[in-house]
Amino acid sequence: NGVCGEKGRWKSNLIAKCLREGKSHDDTSVSPVVRQTLLHWAYEISESDFDKGSKRVKTHGAAYVNTDSLSGKKLKKNIADDDEDEAEVQAVNAEKQAKGREERVRRRAATGAR
Repeated sequence: NGVCGEKGRWKSNLIAKCLREGKSHDDTSVSPVVRQTLLHWAYEISESDFDKGSKRVKTHGAAYVNTDSLSGKKLKKNIADDDEDEAEVQAVNAEKQAKGREERVRRRAATGAR
């Protein structure tokens, strides 16, 4: 179902909150309100459900939780890596632009346009 099934929004929400806070699936200090909601549906999260659900939450996100806030979702790279990546992206973009200009010049020459 939509609450606590395989893709259930509240189960995924609880998993995301556990991941974000770096706590285990059975730590009751993580979102007691969501836990109570799940208990109303006669569901208590198990370790195996948490493990399966965390893979999905890390890749697809969860309801009402920003995926950027999940630990392990996005790892910050050091500044040197960012600079190298940025330089590489700029070089690739410059190469694409040069090829595009060459192609336009060739087409204009073929049609006799200026």
